[in-house]
Amino acid sequence: MSPRDLCAVELCCRRLRSAVRDYIRGLPTSAADLQRRGCSSDGDYHLRWAAAPGKSVPVGVYCHGMGRSEPKEYLRVRAGPWDNYSFFRSGGTATGTDVTTVFEMVRIRMPGGPGEPPVVVCADFTFSRSSGGVVLMGGAGGRTTVEHAVYGVAQNSAGEPTSHAGVDLRGTPFAAMCDFEAFGNAPVGQATVTHARQVVKLEGGGYRGGCGPPGAGEALRLAGGGRAEDAWAAHPQTIPLKLRDSADLDAVGKSSSWSD
Repeated sequence: MSPRDLCAVELCCRRLRSAVRDYIRGLPTSAADLQRRGCSSDGDYHLRWAAAPGKSVPVGVYCHGMGRSEPKEYLRVRAGPWDNYSFFRSGGTATGTDVTTVFEMVRIRMPGGPGEPPVVVCADFTFSRSSGGVVLMGGAGGRTTVEHAVYGVAQNSAGEPTSHAGVDLRGTPFAAMCDFEAFGNAPVGQATVTHARQVVKLEGGGYRGGCGPPGAGEALRLAGGGRAEDAWAAHPQTIPLKLRDSADLDAVGKSSSWSD
């Protein structure tokens, strides 16, 4: 290849990198931002995430409720029976039938500033399917109904680690950023993290206890009756996300096509 040809290739590459930068800069940052630009149709879109100051990456999400006042973002995940699911074992002070919830998409909340992580909102069941139902009996006679098992949480009220859950973010640009921990009364269980933190398998139980992300037990502790998912929504528990490994963030810093 002649020097002239090499110069032409380099010029083409610079123009391509510039076009990619301009494309990323022009992306909306949230479903609400997309809506403000005149879009009113639910569907798959690219949003811009400021992964670090001056470094932005495109993220593919499903925007839902675009015709309403507060549209939300969802991340498509593997929807097999043992991929993204939570299983709440009945028994002990939880009477009824085992609760299983399988997630086809999980709600994410896009960050408000550079370097802040997106987070999974664990008690959003919009794109999930559930079976079973239990009633949790409280010490003062309160009753809490559980019809959905919360994402990323393995819990029960049977006193043994017989509940389990799975988080599988393979196929997305994200990995779980937080540590998973025991919560509640007499908790038992563990979390096994693999595949560069994209896969988490949880086992847990207790007396309104188990294993989950930080703050996982707060909503149930405060729920004195009614529906458990309403309590989770009022006191949201989240899983912060990061790019799937540190090399990806290094690439953001080195690749001019991903730089603001």
